[in-house]
Amino acid sequence: LVMLEWDPSREGNFWALGNKQSFYATDTGGRLWHEYKVKVSDKENPGQIHSFIFSEARKTLLAVSDYGLLESSDNGVNWRAFITPVPPRTLKVTAVASHPNFSEVLWMIPDGEIYRTDDGGITWRMNVLPGKVPIRFLKVDNGNPKRLYAGISR
Repeated sequence: LVMLEWDPSREGNFWALGNKQSFYATDTGGRLWHEYKVKVSDKENPGQIHSFIFSEARKTLLAVSDYGLLESSDNGVNWRAFITPVPPRTLKVTAVASHPNFSEVLWMIPDGEIYRTDDGGITWRMNVLPGKVPIRFLKVDNGNPKRLYAGISR
């Protein structure tokens, strides 16, 4: 497994990303897992999934990939492309974060830039990050949601 996420409001609900781009879900605390292939539509493969999170405020899964930002509201069975200012397949999106309280506030990292939306993706603001540091994970500080933590990889 590459990543593991859980839903703190539903006991036994976990999701995992495998190293071969398989996505797994369980609602039995891990006794029984279901495997899903992440696809944007019936035909569209999103390429490599870099990371994913469970957004407690949105009650959805958000995944970042070579295709862009993806969202699933049915435990990872179906995925849809999230509307962003970065057209699909132009820049790989490597990290995403969700505000702990406000479902419409999200951040994403494509190619050394940070984008933030306060309205669920209708409008986005962009800031360039200092240097070309490859950010792999974003985490919002629950105690101070104006603070983001970034995990980098070289």
